[in-house]
Amino acid sequence: MSQYYIRQYGPLIPNINQFINVRTLIIHYPSSDQLKQIEPTIFKYLTCLCIQYSPCVSKQYEHLFSRQFYLLKKCHLSYINEMITIITSTSNIQSLTISRCNKNDLYLIIKYLGQLKYLSVGLIEDATLATITLNHLPSIISRKLTTLKLVIDQYQMHFYEFEYIASWVPNLNYLFIKSCYNEHLDFNRWQHVLSAKLLKLLQFDCYFNIDTKPIIIPDINQIRQNPLFTEIKCDDSGEGICFYTNKNAIPKFYGW
Repeated sequence: MSQYYIRQYGPLIPNINQFINVRTLIIHYPSSDQLKQIEPTIFKYLTCLCIQYSPCVSKQYEHLFSRQFYLLKKCHLSYINEMITIITSTSNIQSLTISRCNKNDLYLIIKYLGQLKYLSVGLIEDATLATITLNHLPSIISRKLTTLKLVIDQYQMHFYEFEYIASWVPNLNYLFIKSCYNEHLDFNRWQHVLSAKLLKLLQFDCYFNIDTKPIIIPDINQIRQNPLFTEIKCDDSGEGICFYTNKNAIPKFYGW
């Protein structure tokens, strides 16, 4: 058996540990009992795992971020928190999508998951955790990461924080940013960061949707003079304003 798919809305709790040869496991609305069954000793051949609509804490994902799941290369999770207690540098995961996590966890993922090539994250506020001081993580270099997609909720990432991240991923080829933060409309600053820190970047996609028009609206023609921004478009027909390149590039966290 190469794939096992569970989608449940009621109390049904199938015994998923009977499918020991499964390669791809997709599970929606998992129970805590089902999550406990996802063990490396049971799913020895698992290469692809998708857990959606699960509010569980990261402790239940502990084995996923270690070398115990030796063949696991692709992982899609709904929500994680407190990664600092579980993450190690021995994971073989190459593609990771997380629908909801905080900045602390994003920093630690980039720092410790050294095999990552693709990372897509939805950043949310987590008032329960103190923010990691960025200058305490000076040794982060993720040389294998080539694709990064960030969906930033409200004011969850200032520009200076992204500048730190850009210095950690020198081999990035593709970058997508979705934000509703006015600060991110500074295209001169984007041009400086992308050209100074991401020398191997081939494509930059963005979706900046601001509820209220800024006092000074960036000149779309001037923005397009940069080779990375030639495809950018502007929609100011409503009360707010939206600058975007490709709407189809927006990550679909719940469409796997």
